[in-house]
Amino acid sequence: MEAQPRPISWTKRLQYAGWAFPLLLATLHQVLGSTQRPMAEVPVMPGLSFEQYLIDYGSVGPTEEVRTHFAFVNMSDRLIEIDKLDPSCGCLQPRLDEKSKQLDPGERGEFLIRIQTANQAVGPKEYTVTVHYRDPEPRQTTVRFRVTLPDNQVAVRPRAVMMYLTGDTPMIQSAEVIDRRTKKFEIVKLECQPEELATVESLGETDDEEGHRHYKLRITVNPDFPDGAYRGTIWVHTNDPAYQTVRLPLAVQKGAIQHKNRGKYDNVRRVEPASHQH
Repeated sequence: MEAQPRPISWTKRLQYAGWAFPLLLATLHQVLGSTQRPMAEVPVMPGLSFEQYLIDYGSVGPTEEVRTHFAFVNMSDRLIEIDKLDPSCGCLQPRLDEKSKQLDPGERGEFLIRIQTANQAVGPKEYTVTVHYRDPEPRQTTVRFRVTLPDNQVAVRPRAVMMYLTGDTPMIQSAEVIDRRTKKFEIVKLECQPEELATVESLGETDDEEGHRHYKLRITVNPDFPDGAYRGTIWVHTNDPAYQTVRLPLAVQKGAIQHKNRGKYDNVRRVEPASHQH
C-alpha cells in the first residue's frame, strides 16, 4: 500500500509563512520601485528675539516717571527692519533709535518706554507694546510691562486737557496738580509748549482734609489761529528732584480740521507734543 504524505501541522505552516513574508515584500519593492515621500518644508523661525518678554517692576515709590527698556537681537541670517511700535497706551511714549530700526544678523537694539506717573491712576498696571517688523516676512511680537503705582504720589487732574473752539473767544480750562506726599513741592515755573497755543497760570494752592495739597491751574487757549487740530503740553516745573516736571497733555480743535496751517502757527504740531528738554 502506497504511503500517504503526512499533513503539515499549523505550526509549520505559520513558520513557513513567516519566512516567506519578508521575501514577498522585497519582491514587491523591486517590482514596484520605492516611492519617496516629499519632506515637509521647515517653517522659517521669526528672526527677532527679546531678552525679556515681560518686565515686572512690582511696586515703585513716588517718582516723576517710570522708565524701562526692551532689548532685542537679530537671531536670523537675514536683515530685520522694524516698521513701528504699537503701545497699548499713548502714555508709554515708546522710542526706538535710528540704529535699531534695521538690524543685520547678530546685531542688537532696544527701545525705551516712559510713563508719566502723575497722569496715571494708582494701583497695578499692565502695558503692552507690539513690535511690527519684517525679516523679510511681516511679523509682530508683543512684550509686556507691569508696575504698581503708589497711593502717595503726585497726580494731575484731568489727566489730559481736550478743548473744542467754535469761535474767536479764548477758552479757559481748569486743572490741578495734587501732591499726596508728606513733603510737598513748590511750583517754580509754568509753561505751555508750543507757547502760542495757550497760557497757563497758577490760581494758588489749598490742602484738603487728608493733607493732600492741590495746586490750581488756569489754562487759556488762544483762539487766534487757523481752524485745525493741535496738540501741545503744559509743563509744571517744581523744586522737587523726584518730580522736577509734571506733564499735562493738551489737545485743541478749532472748527473744521484742515490739512495745512499757515503763518506763525506752522510749528504747532498736530500729532506729537513739542519736544521738551528737562
